[in-house]
Amino acid sequence: MIIFRFLKCSLVFVFVLGSCVNTKNKTYPESLTTKFPYQYLSLHTRMDEIKSTDWLARHSEQGQTFEEYLQENPTLPTHKRNKIYLLPLGNLTQFDSQLVQITAEYLSVFFQSEIKTQIPLQNLKDTIPKNAQRIHHHQNQLHTKFILSHILEPHLPTDSWAYIALTPEDLYPALSWGFVFGEATLHNRVAVSSFHRHKKYVGNDVKNELSASEKTQKTRLRTLKTTTHEIGHILSMRHCTEFNCLMNGSNNQKEADSRPFFMCPVCVQKLNYGLKTNLKTRYEGLLIFFKKYHFKAEAKFCKKVLKSFKKGQT
Repeated sequence: MIIFRFLKCSLVFVFVLGSCVNTKNKTYPESLTTKFPYQYLSLHTRMDEIKSTDWLARHSEQGQTFEEYLQENPTLPTHKRNKIYLLPLGNLTQFDSQLVQITAEYLSVFFQSEIKTQIPLQNLKDTIPKNAQRIHHHQNQLHTKFILSHILEPHLPTDSWAYIALTPEDLYPALSWGFVFGEATLHNRVAVSSFHRHKKYVGNDVKNELSASEKTQKTRLRTLKTTTHEIGHILSMRHCTEFNCLMNGSNNQKEADSRPFFMCPVCVQKLNYGLKTNLKTRYEGLLIFFKKYHFKAEAKFCKKVLKSFKKGQT
């Protein structure tokens, strides 16, 4: 079962780091050490050893350096395209509506961009044809490519740099796939993210021993991670293969949960280039957000990042 996938076929690149600097027995390319303080770099770890069930064991991906990213003519915000639009897709419970609101708030901080949440598109049985739905293991699923190409792309707001649907419905990208949590295009500015399995299967890996509040927090964190990951693809960012990173591909829920909540320095370079934002300002905003919603581990990481900025350039 696959978690993250984007539409456009991957190109094959050779990852060339150039000269490196070895500091305190940790080696980082000079392209990073000239951009970030060592204290910040040391918070990020290289990609773990690949297991047989991991994404990279089943999908041959070469990653994407910052230089390769620039060569791909990435899709970026402009003066006129400066907003993220969020479309709630499906019939929402009160919990779902709160999750959409929290996700919108988080995206505005993470991407430092204005968010426009649209009126939910409901009654999907009347909107999505039968050939773009299926029953899989007794679960109704919606075809991601129909959502991207028939619901989002034709109605793409002219002032949007990203248009993402957020849905409680389960998703599939092709008949041969079991499901996906999200899918995005690299150059068409649209994506879809599902929290169906984030909510339904939140206790499976711990024998349902989580409290109600813990399940809520885990559902929220998974949804924020998936949705942010997909918008990273909208910015033409491919899967990261160099560091443990938010932009890693994931082949199953266990692997997705093991991935960091934050982007690595290489992907942050891409993010900063595309959004023209300040890294320190982003983490200050994220710290406020995580404290507000009691995400203790994530708030602790933000504090470490902000502390690292006091000793070097941001």
